Amino acid sequence: MLRVLVVPERAGGGIDAHLGVELDGERVGLHVRNAIACPTDGVSATVVVRCARSTWVDLLCGFDLRARRGDRLGSDVAIG
Repeated sequence: MLRVLVVPERAGGGIDAHLGVELDGERVGLHVRNAIACPTDGVSATVVVRCARSTWVDLLCGFDLRARRGDRLGSDVAIG
């Protein structure tokens, strides 16, 4: 589970962002608006992170992917 904490004071009331995460072709999303985060299907996300599920697990677990993959993080993760 990915825990997301939004600090209302830092959000400033003007945040409206929709992030998508696509792992091995399966997409989910998170829409953050005014310090409230709601899960979505990610279809209308403005930014999408695409990578292999194993890479996502490594990111969440805090592994240094550059050390493990010879500084090739960019070849495993696409953001667009």
